[in-house]
Amino acid sequence: MISLFLLIACGGSQDVETAIPGTIENSGELVQNAYGVDVKQGLLDAYLATMPDEKKADFESDAAKKQLSTQLAEEAFFYNQAIEKGVHLEEKTKALLLVNERGLLANVFIKELLDKASSDDAALQAFYDANPLNFRQDQFFLKIVETSDEASAKKVAKKARAGEDFDALIKDHSIEPATKEKRGELGWIPKNRLPPEEFTEAAKGSIVGPIQASPTSFAVILVSDSRESTPFEDVKDKIAEGQDFQKSVIDAFMKEKGVSKPAPAIPPMLQGLDKLPEGMTLPDDHSGHNHGEGSHHGHDH
Repeated sequence: MISLFLLIACGGSQDVETAIPGTIENSGELVQNAYGVDVKQGLLDAYLATMPDEKKADFESDAAKKQLSTQLAEEAFFYNQAIEKGVHLEEKTKALLLVNERGLLANVFIKELLDKASSDDAALQAFYDANPLNFRQDQFFLKIVETSDEASAKKVAKKARAGEDFDALIKDHSIEPATKEKRGELGWIPKNRLPPEEFTEAAKGSIVGPIQASPTSFAVILVSDSRESTPFEDVKDKIAEGQDFQKSVIDAFMKEKGVSKPAPAIPPMLQGLDKLPEGMTLPDDHSGHNHGEGSHHGHDH
């Protein structure tokens, strides 16, 4: 069973004073009848309206719509049972609905705040510039020639180290069609993911190999380029989705409004550990250094 931002009803609109919580107009073309409930297009549209645009595409097929409408019908069946029983009139239920409404409104506001910031290149760039260590990573841009045997790979490596054009060597000697189509480019690879015995001393322009690439092939690799950090454009989307950026957006908004988060509460079992027992003091010099003559201040011998 699925959960909706709004509870689902199968009736029409009602006056505000007599409105039943969760009422949604169930009009339009009949999509399916299940569990004794008519699920019409209006109910389906109400649910789809709560979803991100990219998620809606998952429900374009008739089969997906039928599956969704079956889930909606099941939830609507139990919703109707709750209304008939008067669950919505119980004080506990009213309180729960109010709490859920407040949480929903707060979450929608936060989502809108984050969505706006995530589409703001200036905000993303500012986070990138303020946190350089987050994106610091030694990387190599690699090109590869794959051969079917070690002897061929050694010949390729010898030619490459002699200065022959590596792109030409890829074209003439590489046996891997997919890599060949991409001019042998493996792209940017973090150095710490590469075999250390071959790449520890490597730098831009290095020829590495031959090394065994697979049980049936050997490789000669060119370090075509190197860099010490990932450029902004390559990580922009990850920044927008990251918790650190989102936290910074929320903190900045709070600061703008003149508020700040309170200090976290100390668990009861840890309370008081930052205080010495009554009557106990630390020596004047308790750094652990300079314990020569005359350094034992504050002790009675």
